[in-house]
Amino acid sequence: MTPLGNEQAAAAARSFAQVALTRIIISPYTRALQTAEPILAVHPVPVDIMHEVRERTAFVCDVGSDPQVLATRFPHHEFTHLPAAMVAGGH
Repeated sequence: MTPLGNEQAAAAARSFAQVALTRIIISPYTRALQTAEPILAVHPVPVDIMHEVRERTAFVCDVGSDPQVLATRFPHHEFTHLPAAMVAGGH
């Protein structure tokens, strides 16, 4: 993420600080996972990473990463349930 994106994610985490979250659903896109990190630091709740929850594939940066790559980058999350075809066309 850009420095601005990091600032915005931190601001989102602060805005959710007093909210009683019980679960967070995240798309498997790296940017979404990075955005969720500050929120999860405040709210250590169960996380569902769902490939059905995502942006439309319109730009190069919207193509997802292979689940094994995501598991290396974000070892505290579970990615084995994601289809390996995440790389091709953002499936």
